Amino acid sequence: MTLENGRGASSATPTNQALSASLRDGSVWGDWTPGRRWQAWSPPPVPANIDAIISERSMHDSASDLVDELLSHAGSVSWLKLTHEKRYHRVDVVEELIDRAVGLRDKLPADAVACAERAAAIAEVIDPSTEVHYLRGFAQKELANALVARTNYIEALAALDRAEAHYSNVSASEFQLAVVTLVRAIVLQRLERADEAVDLVNSSAAVFLRYEHADLYAQARMVEAMLLYSLDRHEEMRDVQLPLIKQFRASDRLDLLASVYNNLGFCYEALHQPSLAVEAFMNAEALYRELGMSAMLPTVRWGLGRMQCAAGSFEEALPMMVLARDDLARVGKTASVAKISLEVAELQIILGRNDEAAETLRPVSKLFLDAGIPSGAIAAANYAHELASLRKATPQLIRQIRQYVKQLELQPGLPFCPPEG
Repeated sequence: MTLENGRGASSATPTNQALSASLRDGSVWGDWTPGRRWQAWSPPPVPANIDAIISERSMHDSASDLVDELLSHAGSVSWLKLTHEKRYHRVDVVEELIDRAVGLRDKLPADAVACAERAAAIAEVIDPSTEVHYLRGFAQKELANALVARTNYIEALAALDRAEAHYSNVSASEFQLAVVTLVRAIVLQRLERADEAVDLVNSSAAVFLRYEHADLYAQARMVEAMLLYSLDRHEEMRDVQLPLIKQFRASDRLDLLASVYNNLGFCYEALHQPSLAVEAFMNAEALYRELGMSAMLPTVRWGLGRMQCAAGSFEEALPMMVLARDDLARVGKTASVAKISLEVAELQIILGRNDEAAETLRPVSKLFLDAGIPSGAIAAANYAHELASLRKATPQLIRQIRQYVKQLELQPGLPFCPPEG
């Protein structure tokens, strides 16, 4: 993970990836509920043939049954072949797949990707119309959401490019494009390209405000808070987050409320306010459990583990951090696993467990590679593993490497120079 301002594993400052994780680390928001919400905010008239498209349904196969059949074929060749069968070429099948992808995103990101991939593939082969182009764009955007949940950021950017291309075919409203822009901003931040994300967030937020869409405007402000964190502007981040508690309670968006609490936990930790941090983390954990958002619980453990480090309770912190790392790996959050592994290795070195630290560091460079993190992070991870294997790694060395990885957020091209001494 990264080191903030030269402090080590006992630092009270959260890492940017931890915050990224808490801001959904896989959930980027859209405007979807079952029932063709993807066409909301679409001013062009619905073509006459759309009713025929939607009503073209088998008398025996419901959309749910067809989706179950599609999902039963795990191999890419197998399910791709099925998508070319005419009986699957239905708007309601695409809707059902997107609905399932949204529902699975916070719980089983890999399954969400499977649903979204099939939705996007079928949308591409449905007979084109204005409304189907909108559906194709929305399916690609939801595929990007699911890919972000798996920390497959490069693939997510490609899906966003396809979404924008589909929307351009039908002169999509600025609102729809703003949603795609917000997703792109989050992906860029996860790729340590926060400097490119700032203008995107501001432009999308301005559109949501003009359309008086309070929910998406608030979500854009959450992304703004994430970027403020990247700049170590923790007081401003707190001030952006606090008003969202009342708004998300009022709108019954408990999933986003949980993320706000989780964010505030890391923020209060950075501001050296441990009692407020614990309270925020506990609120987040309770909501995540209530909502069944098991994929988010590791981020809470991560935050609590960092607080144990800040208190100097390294023996207590280590198993909590290892559990968080392993849980993040199980849900496929590759970038998070890479960064928390650096923190785990630092703890292991502090406790004199050098061989364990070397083993912890072994996969980190590949994890950075798979997550699309700038190449300097890969070189830094290889260097750390090499020294740990020789039992020459120190906590200070890992802290410096974590700090370097943090600097990549605003300077993606910054080369890695091995620390002196």
